[in-house]
Amino acid sequence: MTNAGFESVASADLLNGPFRGSKLTEAETAALAATIEAEGLTGLVSARLPLDLTPMANESAYLATAKLLLASEADAVVVGLVPLTVRLNTTQIEAIAAFATELSRLAQAAGKWVGVAVEGGPLFDLYRQGLRASGLPVFLTMEEALEGLRLIASEM
Repeated sequence: MTNAGFESVASADLLNGPFRGSKLTEAETAALAATIEAEGLTGLVSARLPLDLTPMANESAYLATAKLLLASEADAVVVGLVPLTVRLNTTQIEAIAAFATELSRLAQAAGKWVGVAVEGGPLFDLYRQGLRASGLPVFLTMEEALEGLRLIASEM
């Protein structure tokens, strides 16, 4: 899932091997649609994979969606954050830590990998550091995230 259409589509093209693309059941699709509505993203986001949450998604939308996706058949969830949006708090270390901690907790509770791609250059190094501090693998692009998770899986 990302907040940018290009990253969603490009990453879908790379899904294969241990992290193939997953499909949602009818019930999961309905739950995703309800989550999209609850987060105020109706009309902006389609309840399908690959998931493009749009730049209007905030941390709450990411966490609610990650929880749903981690409960699906997916082996891993890749979260693509193009932080050039005012909807994500990318500068306040406390907010970054709270988001990162909860995302990491969701991954641990599900027993699945969550990889995070934070695009946008060195301006967002603090954001990346906060995510890494919670134990999440963080990458610079969706492509790197998919390759990184593939390498982690091959070492297991």
